[in-house]
Amino acid sequence: MIDTIVLLLSQHTYQITEPDKFVPSARWITDSSSSAVHGIQSKQNPTKKELLAGIYKPRLTLFKRANLSGVALAKTDPRNPKEVVLKIELSLPKLFYGNNFEELKGKDLPPLLSKLSSTLNQMGVIVDPSFLAAAPVSVIHYSKNIALTDGSTPYHYIKKIKEANVKLSLDTNQTDYRNEGHSYKWHCNSYEVVFYDKIKDLEKAKQSDT
Repeated sequence: MIDTIVLLLSQHTYQITEPDKFVPSARWITDSSSSAVHGIQSKQNPTKKELLAGIYKPRLTLFKRANLSGVALAKTDPRNPKEVVLKIELSLPKLFYGNNFEELKGKDLPPLLSKLSSTLNQMGVIVDPSFLAAAPVSVIHYSKNIALTDGSTPYHYIKKIKEANVKLSLDTNQTDYRNEGHSYKWHCNSYEVVFYDKIKDLEKAKQSDT
């Protein structure tokens, strides 16, 4: 299933209704001075209070870059060849189910888009679900839950995977055996594969929040 995803929305597909919810305020978007927007990034992340209350929201970032629609914007306004892009980073199952244990299915897409649109609205950003469905994806993380019902433990299998000593063909590859052996990662410049104990990961997250 798809877990974490990062969407990039071009400027004509969203509307900021509450700029002061971003830090720093996103009011610089309406400032015509090029110096006012150079290098600025406005962010809006879930607060610690929301996380403790079990309220899940995406992480938002506004930044200026070359427009996503090629030269169309530059032709319309030669003085402004760039646009303010909205980056949306979230875990889809956490938004939809409140956890990442349950797996999303194809039929969940329409209500998921509606849920994301509604959540963004609460964050002061109006986006139609149709624009979310067509938004370019810059990052995507796939995941698969493997339930162990025979009494074995994730630690046992993660240890065996580590001991397999899989040959790494690229010099940039790295392995990481961490979280007291409850997580094992293969990493290179183009991809990353992680095996981990979700129960232990959840327990660690709860300890970090308290």
